[in-house]
Amino acid sequence: MKWGRSWKSPGCSDQVEARYRQTRGNHRRKPEAGAVQRDQRGSGTVLTATVMLVLVLAAAVAFTLASWAACLHRASNAADLAALAGAAAHQAGHSACAQANGSATANHAVITGCQVQSNSVDFLVRVSVSVPLRPQLPFGPATVSVTSQAGAVG
Repeated sequence: MKWGRSWKSPGCSDQVEARYRQTRGNHRRKPEAGAVQRDQRGSGTVLTATVMLVLVLAAAVAFTLASWAACLHRASNAADLAALAGAAAHQAGHSACAQANGSATANHAVITGCQVQSNSVDFLVRVSVSVPLRPQLPFGPATVSVTSQAGAVG
Protein backbone atom coordinates (compact mmCIF):
# COMPACT_ATOMS: atom_id res chain seq x y z
CA MET A 1 0.00 0.00 0.00
CA LYS A 2 1.43 3.35 -1.07
CA TRP A 3 0.91 6.63 0.72
CA GLY A 4 0.66 9.80 -1.31
CA ARG A 5 -1.15 10.89 -4.42
CA SER A 6 -1.67 7.47 -5.78
CA TRP A 7 -3.08 6.14 -2.55
CA LYS A 8 -6.28 4.23 -2.96
CA SER A 9 -8.39 3.09 -0.08
CA PRO A 10 -9.01 -0.65 -0.03
CA GLY A 11 -12.52 -1.46 -1.26
CA CYS A 12 -12.93 1.93 -2.93
CA SER A 13 -14.24 1.89 -6.48
CA ASP A 14 -12.60 3.77 -9.28
CA GLN A 15 -15.63 6.06 -9.57
CA VAL A 16 -15.38 7.09 -5.92
CA GLU A 17 -11.65 7.62 -6.31
CA ALA A 18 -12.19 9.81 -9.39
CA ARG A 19 -14.84 11.89 -7.62
CA TYR A 20 -12.50 12.31 -4.65
CA ARG A 21 -9.74 13.54 -6.91
CA GLN A 22 -12.10 16.03 -8.61
CA THR A 23 -13.29 17.61 -5.39
CA ARG A 24 -10.07 17.43 -3.35
CA GLY A 25 -8.62 20.87 -2.76
CA ASN A 26 -11.70 22.62 -4.07
CA HIS A 27 -13.68 23.76 -1.03
CA ARG A 28 -16.30 25.74 -2.91
CA ARG A 29 -19.34 24.10 -4.32
CA LYS A 30 -19.68 24.46 -8.00
CA PRO A 31 -22.85 26.22 -9.07
CA GLU A 32 -25.62 24.21 -10.60
CA ALA A 33 -26.13 24.48 -14.32
CA GLY A 34 -27.96 27.73 -15.16
CA ALA A 35 -27.62 29.15 -11.62
CA VAL A 36 -26.35 32.71 -11.18
CA GLN A 37 -23.25 32.89 -9.03
CA ARG A 38 -22.82 36.06 -6.94
CA ASP A 39 -19.49 37.27 -5.74
CA GLN A 40 -19.80 38.10 -2.04
CA ARG A 41 -16.25 39.22 -1.43
CA GLY A 42 -16.27 42.56 0.44
CA SER A 43 -19.83 42.28 1.73
CA GLY A 44 -18.55 41.94 5.30
CA THR A 45 -16.61 45.17 4.91
CA VAL A 46 -19.69 47.03 3.66
CA LEU A 47 -21.78 45.64 6.51
CA THR A 48 -19.15 46.60 9.09
CA ALA A 49 -18.82 50.11 7.65
CA THR A 50 -22.61 50.55 7.73
CA VAL A 51 -22.86 49.38 11.35
CA MET A 52 -20.00 51.69 12.36
CA LEU A 53 -21.66 54.64 10.61
CA VAL A 54 -24.95 53.98 12.44
CA LEU A 55 -23.11 53.73 15.77
CA VAL A 56 -21.22 56.99 15.18
CA LEU A 57 -24.44 58.81 14.23
CA ALA A 58 -26.23 57.44 17.29
CA ALA A 59 -23.36 58.60 19.51
CA ALA A 60 -23.45 62.08 17.94
CA VAL A 61 -27.20 62.38 18.52
CA ALA A 62 -26.83 61.18 22.12
CA PHE A 63 -24.00 63.67 22.73
CA THR A 64 -26.04 66.54 21.28
CA LEU A 65 -29.13 65.71 23.33
CA ALA A 66 -27.09 65.34 26.54
CA SER A 67 -25.41 68.69 25.88
CA TRP A 68 -28.75 70.37 25.27
CA ALA A 69 -30.12 68.89 28.51
CA ALA A 70 -27.13 70.33 30.36
CA CYS A 71 -27.79 73.76 28.80
CA LEU A 72 -31.43 73.59 29.89
CA HIS A 73 -30.34 72.70 33.43
CA ARG A 74 -27.85 75.60 33.44
CA ALA A 75 -30.56 78.01 32.22
CA SER A 76 -32.95 76.82 34.94
CA ASN A 77 -30.30 77.33 37.62
CA ALA A 78 -29.43 80.80 36.29
CA ALA A 79 -33.12 81.82 36.25
CA ASP A 80 -33.67 80.57 39.80
CA LEU A 81 -30.58 82.38 41.10
CA ALA A 82 -31.46 85.60 39.27
CA ALA A 83 -35.02 85.54 40.66
CA LEU A 84 -33.74 84.94 44.19
CA ALA A 85 -31.16 87.71 43.87
CA GLY A 86 -33.81 90.09 42.55
CA ALA A 87 -36.20 89.19 45.39
CA ALA A 88 -33.49 89.74 48.00
CA ALA A 89 -32.58 93.10 46.45
CA HIS A 90 -36.24 94.19 46.30
CA GLN A 91 -36.74 93.24 49.94
CA ALA A 92 -33.66 95.31 50.85
CA GLY A 93 -35.01 98.30 48.92
CA HIS A 94 -32.69 98.05 45.87
CA SER A 95 -33.44 97.54 42.18
CA ALA A 96 -34.57 93.95 41.71
CA CYS A 97 -33.98 93.80 37.95
CA ALA A 98 -30.46 95.24 38.16
CA GLN A 99 -29.48 92.66 40.77
CA ALA A 100 -31.13 89.86 38.75
CA ASN A 101 -29.23 91.00 35.66
CA GLY A 102 -25.92 90.87 37.55
CA SER A 103 -26.68 87.38 38.82
CA ALA A 104 -27.68 86.12 35.38
CA THR A 105 -24.55 87.59 33.79
CA ALA A 106 -22.38 85.90 36.42
CA ASN A 107 -24.02 82.59 35.44
CA HIS A 108 -23.42 83.12 31.67
CA ALA A 109 -27.08 83.82 30.92
CA VAL A 110 -28.88 86.78 29.38
CA ILE A 111 -32.00 88.27 30.93
CA THR A 112 -34.82 88.42 28.41
CA GLY A 113 -37.44 89.74 30.82
CA CYS A 114 -37.75 91.04 34.38
CA GLN A 115 -40.98 91.95 36.10
CA VAL A 116 -41.67 93.02 39.69
CA GLN A 117 -45.19 92.77 41.07
CA SER A 118 -45.70 94.20 44.52
CA ASN A 119 -48.29 95.61 46.84
CA SER A 120 -47.94 96.90 50.39
CA VAL A 121 -47.00 93.48 51.84
CA ASP A 122 -46.28 90.95 49.11
CA PHE A 123 -43.95 91.07 46.12
CA LEU A 124 -43.00 88.75 43.30
CA VAL A 125 -40.00 88.97 40.98
CA ARG A 126 -40.36 87.11 37.68
CA VAL A 127 -37.18 86.70 35.61
CA SER A 128 -36.72 85.14 32.16
CA VAL A 129 -33.23 84.15 31.06
CA SER A 130 -31.78 82.75 27.87
CA VAL A 131 -28.73 80.49 27.47
CA PRO A 132 -27.16 79.55 24.12
CA LEU A 133 -27.36 75.88 23.19
CA ARG A 134 -24.10 74.07 22.52
CA PRO A 135 -23.53 72.55 20.02
CA GLN A 136 -25.57 74.75 17.74
CA LEU A 137 -27.02 72.96 14.77
CA PRO A 138 -28.17 74.77 11.62
CA PHE A 139 -31.65 73.28 11.85
CA GLY A 140 -32.07 73.35 15.63
CA PRO A 141 -32.84 76.06 18.19
CA ALA A 142 -30.08 78.54 19.08
CA THR A 143 -31.05 79.27 22.68
CA VAL A 144 -33.10 77.88 25.52
CA SER A 145 -35.23 80.22 27.65
CA VAL A 146 -36.48 79.60 31.19
CA THR A 147 -38.66 81.72 33.47
CA SER A 148 -38.44 81.65 37.26
CA GLN A 149 -40.06 83.61 40.05
CA ALA A 150 -39.29 84.35 43.67
CA GLY A 151 -40.69 86.64 46.34
CA ALA A 152 -42.41 87.02 49.65
CA VAL A 153 -46.05 86.06 49.63
CA GLY A 154 -47.65 86.37 53.02
